[in-house]
Amino acid sequence: MNRVAVGGLVFGAAITLLVPGTTAWAQSSKGRTVAPKKGAGYQLSVEGTLERIRRRLDAARKEVEYTLRKYRRERASRGVELKLEKLEGLAEQMKRLSEQLEHRPAEQGGNQELSNRLDQVEDDIENMLGTQDKLIETIKKDRLNWSGGFRVTANSFHFIDRSTESVPVRLDLVLDDYGQPIYDPSTGSLLVTPVYEQRQRNIDKWYGSNWVERLFLSMYYDITDNLRFYARLAVLKYMNELKPQSPTLDMHSTRYPRDPTLRIERAYIDWFITDWLVFSTGRIASPEGPPAELKEDTTRSATWGVQMVEAEMETAMFTIHFDTFIDGLDNFNLRLFYMPYTTHTDFQLSDHTRLFKHEPGFEEMHVFGGMFELTVPGAGNNIVQLGAAYIPAFPPRNVPIYIPELDKSIPPTGSTSDTLGEYAMFTSLLEFTDIAKSGLDLFLAYHMTVLKPTDGRIVYDIPVELPVYHPVTGPTGTVFQGTSRLEIGLASYEEGPGTTNFGHLIYTGLRWTLPFWQKYRTRVGAEFNWGSKYHVAWSSPSDLLVNRLSTKGIAWEVYLIQELVPGNMFTRIGFLELRRDYDGLYLGPTLDIDQTIRNFYVLVDAHW
Repeated sequence: MNRVAVGGLVFGAAITLLVPGTTAWAQSSKGRTVAPKKGAGYQLSVEGTLERIRRRLDAARKEVEYTLRKYRRERASRGVELKLEKLEGLAEQMKRLSEQLEHRPAEQGGNQELSNRLDQVEDDIENMLGTQDKLIETIKKDRLNWSGGFRVTANSFHFIDRSTESVPVRLDLVLDDYGQPIYDPSTGSLLVTPVYEQRQRNIDKWYGSNWVERLFLSMYYDITDNLRFYARLAVLKYMNELKPQSPTLDMHSTRYPRDPTLRIERAYIDWFITDWLVFSTGRIASPEGPPAELKEDTTRSATWGVQMVEAEMETAMFTIHFDTFIDGLDNFNLRLFYMPYTTHTDFQLSDHTRLFKHEPGFEEMHVFGGMFELTVPGAGNNIVQLGAAYIPAFPPRNVPIYIPELDKSIPPTGSTSDTLGEYAMFTSLLEFTDIAKSGLDLFLAYHMTVLKPTDGRIVYDIPVELPVYHPVTGPTGTVFQGTSRLEIGLASYEEGPGTTNFGHLIYTGLRWTLPFWQKYRTRVGAEFNWGSKYHVAWSSPSDLLVNRLSTKGIAWEVYLIQELVPGNMFTRIGFLELRRDYDGLYLGPTLDIDQTIRNFYVLVDAHW
């Protein structure tokens, strides 16, 4: 007889024994008939037996419910299928048996028979506990799990640029009142004034073949019942090409096409301190959060929404599960995180274990944040998120900038201050899936950026080569070859130090699983986002090679998903358009531009 059948018979026997009017003599666990008991303290004995049974049943129920909560959270966070039906059935049996005990009928003259039945119930509970132990061990037996995925994406881009830019064309000598050049007394150099020319770009070009492949290998290991390790290695590269783009931020290191090297995309531990408190640290699973699972044809990840973070973040985080204390809530938690950035360069050991020479101006950065997540009871499959993050002092970053005219990146030479200003974000997400069993999924997200720049700047010395002109006579025949100082600050610094500037992102979309899903496995979807001038997104590119959520302007996308091998392979055919009104990310200046990027793509994704 299998465990399910045993559990069912145990429950049936337990309930039958508690029904009043049953005249059968109870059997002990050894199979002998139990004779009636007598004695003045008999009623107290019955009550004591009943109380003991209640305590044991209550303890067993708590253990089963704790195990169910743990593995339900695990199933949601990892997007894997854990078979909990047998354990859920056992929990339901215990619940109903407990209710029978709480509402046992009053017996007249039936104490002896009731005692016999209570003895039998106690034996039945022992059988339940044995079944419970076996089921829990069955669920936990596969502690190590490997999975992976491989994707090929064919992108076809159309790029239009009608932006107007200021280009330095020459250096004019500074003259005195007598028409003679003026020299800088401190350096002996001629004083010059750069002259700029307004030029309009006129680019209209197709990039028809951009094939990208992505591989990832994931694993998780249950080290103990309350400690888990999770890792994911990834490769993203152009097919048959080595174009090693150099990401300027570590959080983008696996999000740009590079070389065939496997890189750590995620690596972290989850420590379940109690059933309501979890500590996590490492390279946390941050990208591909909700609502990205709609377009990726996968299950929802237990992380913050992509409107808040879509990059690899290394944090220390506590998760508090309030649903442990509140009946009727399956998902109500708070995540609190801290992200350290060690950007100074005076504490790096050389080969001789000595400290490098101190380079001032690049200090530490501390990021504090949190997010509430709630599933609204009775509203179907849904999620609500409210989050925020704060950087009290945004230090100058030791980040190179790319100079298109030189086709190379220039590192900074220093900074004018230890901070560029303050940064904060506030974010929210509403997502409802399979609304009224219609197959329709909807989401709406909002993200607000708050920037308060100071007069701090990052300093770059940019190589220049410009002819020198006399304002009256024209070319001097001299060409200046040297460097020009470029100073940039926190985004919106052009508004002036101490000003508070806001950025906004609105992100919405839908997906519809067509009515003939069971036969043809087809879905269609559309997404739209708009970003204002000073919106700063914590997002990164993908295998579509564009960072759509960082668009300061309008962006939209439509797509069709067709499952080829149900549960393991699908194709997505889509078209997206970005209309960019402003350029720049978290560093300024934020320039007016007029760019349109269109991409028609086809991808095939296999996962296991």
